[in-house]
Amino acid sequence: MKKILSLVIAVLLIVLAIALVSCDDSKDPVDQSGNKGGTETEAPENAGSAKISVKKDDGTSVVVGVDEDKDLASYVIVRDDNASSKIKTVVSDLRKAILEKTDIGLNIKTSTQGVSKGIVVALDKNMGTEEFSITTKDGKIYIKAGTEEVLAETANAFVKNFIYGKNKSVLVPAGKGYLNLINYYFDSITIDGTPISEFEVMADKSLVSGIDDVMIAEKVAEALNPVLAEASGYELNTASGRIKDDGHYIFVNVNSTKVNDYSIKIENGNVYLTGSYYSVQAAAKALVTDLAGYTAGSGESGKTANLTSADSKNGSAGLTVPYTKAELLQAFVDANERDDMIISGTHVWQNETSKMPLGNGYGIENTLSKYEAKNLDPGAIIELDIGYLSSFEKDEERLLTYDLSRLVSNAMEHVSKGGIISICAHWANPYGAANVTPGQSWYKGWTGGEDGYRAVYTEGTEANKGLKQVMDTTVALIKALDENGVPFLFRPLHECNGDWFWWCVRTDKVDGSLYIDLWRYVHDYITNDIGVKDILWVYAPGGNGGSNTPVLDTYPGDDYVDIVGIDWYTSGKLEYNNGNGYTDLMATGKPIAITEFGPAENDSTRKKQVDGSYIYFYDCESMLADMKSMLAAGHKLSYFSTWTWSRSIAQLSGNDVLLNDPIIYTRSDMMEYWKNN
Repeated sequence: MKKILSLVIAVLLIVLAIALVSCDDSKDPVDQSGNKGGTETEAPENAGSAKISVKKDDGTSVVVGVDEDKDLASYVIVRDDNASSKIKTVVSDLRKAILEKTDIGLNIKTSTQGVSKGIVVALDKNMGTEEFSITTKDGKIYIKAGTEEVLAETANAFVKNFIYGKNKSVLVPAGKGYLNLINYYFDSITIDGTPISEFEVMADKSLVSGIDDVMIAEKVAEALNPVLAEASGYELNTASGRIKDDGHYIFVNVNSTKVNDYSIKIENGNVYLTGSYYSVQAAAKALVTDLAGYTAGSGESGKTANLTSADSKNGSAGLTVPYTKAELLQAFVDANERDDMIISGTHVWQNETSKMPLGNGYGIENTLSKYEAKNLDPGAIIELDIGYLSSFEKDEERLLTYDLSRLVSNAMEHVSKGGIISICAHWANPYGAANVTPGQSWYKGWTGGEDGYRAVYTEGTEANKGLKQVMDTTVALIKALDENGVPFLFRPLHECNGDWFWWCVRTDKVDGSLYIDLWRYVHDYITNDIGVKDILWVYAPGGNGGSNTPVLDTYPGDDYVDIVGIDWYTSGKLEYNNGNGYTDLMATGKPIAITEFGPAENDSTRKKQVDGSYIYFYDCESMLADMKSMLAAGHKLSYFSTWTWSRSIAQLSGNDVLLNDPIIYTRSDMMEYWKNN
């Protein structure tokens, strides 16, 4: 729940002022230290009525009428018998604070029955999230607020303002007391007649995604509550676990991959929000703004709203894609021909999925949070990879519909701000674990020579069925992007001229022509059989260094490739053109990129720390210097993409220098590019 606004009681400073019964007789404020409580309000000199002025941090003061009761020890503190653990803590802390200030320990009771003098601490559901009051009725002092957090703040304010340590007394509020009540736009919002304050947000259990059903409920509450609180003073809690028979819920279902679409259905006293990971958050806001008719910043107040099944509706979250596939390709063509434009990006490896917590890899949300934490404009390209979910040995890690909705929603939101999505795929060996050495990663192993390699792309073979199975999670992702009108880069079967992936030609020592056939098969399967259109194909071998096969031996052909590049991990020696591999790729006439870029994992680029992590000497500034050297040598460069984790842009040192350099295009730079081209 949101903490109380600083306007009210975040930091209460007390100015002492005393007035006798006569309106003309007043006493100057005097700071006076109690024996335990510090500076506090001066007590009246008699038992008559007085006024204290409570100064707030905005400079304004609230004048409160009080009567001093020097018999503080006769009071008890009262809370409800069924109070939450948080309220019990508030009451306990209140007792401790009074004891510290006065040396008087008050008893705590759970009922006002038989109590003549009590300090009653309670939530008031009729109060908004920013409202509180300290009032007196029938000899009892009532401390109330609309939320548990504000109630705690109000109890603290009571001790500071109304407990007088020197006299061991309490200043009892008179008249209206001390309060903060707000005229909200809505006096009430009800759903089928039930106050909205009685509702909780709960994820639809059909998500079957463990902790994430709570997380998505929280996401929706985060979107709804600021609007709801501003309009009516209420905020909603999230619920988990068993549905209560007498409960009222806003159920959330995020199984859709149509990112913009949502529906709001009101039925049987509950609300059902259905859409994508992104659009249900927009639907939550629409509950108040569209259905209840609230306009942010409106000066009106006192309205009421009752939502019924007649108010059910469909809507759109309104995300837009600022470029077409042709315009995306043209951006890389432009960058390729210019020395003052290099598009930046980073791979994010494992992505945010129910079975893949963010701590195990940098998904879109986590990656962008790294940039934000350092006040950096994000790199333009984010490259996704869900190849981890392709392994035969990890059937429990299959891609859930919820996870796909989350990935596509995050991708489209990034694109709507000017960003670009790329997809890579560390696909599992299509022959399964039998062809992978125990302990090796799922994307390694062998195919069994030319016949085995050829069988992978021969329609109808068991190996071909295996290939389609390991591709299916990636295909689902790229199909969903395509259906949302998001053009993207696709970089499959990368580093093909080495000997470390099952598709590498040197792994089984096969001719480059077999790899070309495999590439073309995958290309035609995705574009023709699956029907994906908004896709740019990126051919990215390793460089020509070491024993790698020459980069053009595995080149699929101009009709099957839109962009070329190399994966280059450097020791700081400008190895990118070993064996003329880079210039050979430039000769194709396609835009060229460094599709994976960063420091190699050796002693010349890094130093191991005590905790096992590394500090890299070769950092973002080093990359920037090397890219400028490439351009100075006459070599073209359209974009670069770092690896993930500690070798990502956001994690390497010097990232501010890199991203702020005029030739490096970040996400916001690309948004300006789309607007102007």
